[in-house]
Amino acid sequence: MEIVERSEKHVVIPTENRVIAFRVEQRYLGSGYHDNVKIWPESGHIKSLTERGLFAVTFGQNYGEVAFRCAYYIDPYFHILEVDNRKIIKGNNNEIEFSEANILFCGYIEEFIIEIQKYATPEQYFDIYQTFFVKLMNVLDAKENPDHRQQYIINCFVDGPIVAGAIVAGKQLSLNNQSILENIRKELQASTFISKMWYRPEKPTATK
Repeated sequence: MEIVERSEKHVVIPTENRVIAFRVEQRYLGSGYHDNVKIWPESGHIKSLTERGLFAVTFGQNYGEVAFRCAYYIDPYFHILEVDNRKIIKGNNNEIEFSEANILFCGYIEEFIIEIQKYATPEQYFDIYQTFFVKLMNVLDAKENPDHRQQYIINCFVDGPIVAGAIVAGKQLSLNNQSILENIRKELQASTFISKMWYRPEKPTATK
């Protein structure tokens, strides 16, 4: 579980040691990485209070884990972080683990797509934009068109975890699984509460 200590001021990181990373959360419902209780602030400097460290993904790593979570998060919410490479505990192809970081930005996916461009090369930005483009378009459509929200939320529930999981595993869904999905979809479409699950609180202040 990621438990952090927060301070208001950023820690100065030399340019040669600076690593930009990002992570995704379901707004107000929990951390995008490892589904712990939401305990990350929206600004300042954070430091891990456990030996386990903190987790995020950086440019050039595999964005599959983040994209997978975005597939079933109704309204994904992003942090952009500044990490000192001397504070990185370990890393692999999918994420880095580090002990502390500065929070450069937090906001919704449409804000993240704009903000991350400031820190990425054109090639890096293209990879990120391509990864999140479909989700971005779906979120914007649900945001602007309340009539479309129910179908969008159903897609998050049904297609997100199951279809995305099958893609990650490199497998095709069986006919039986497709039938189960269709039945679930029909039941959700008949529900009256689904569209109410779209909820954006007062817009947070993006931090830089």
